[in-house]
Amino acid sequence: PTINISYYGEERGIYAGKVFINKMFVPAAIHLGPRPTFEDEEVICEAFLIDWDENIDPGTMVEIEVYEKIRNIVKFKKLEI
Repeated sequence: PTINISYYGEERGIYAGKVFINKMFVPAAIHLGPRPTFEDEEVICEAFLIDWDENIDPGTMVEIEVYEKIRNIVKFKKLEI
């Protein structure tokens, strides 16, 4: 499950972090920037929630904390793993 929100900051890359949602902290991998693999230049914050299997209602308030940069953004040759 991912949370996608608008992002206006300057940082770009993939980060380790956590998301505060439904009164708990959830570890997350956080993408800040465009998504070149999808030919999408819109800058976003996309947080992938690790070990989370609940639905998130649109409009749910969340707090995202970014800790450490893991790597830069790269364009993959194909979408499949």
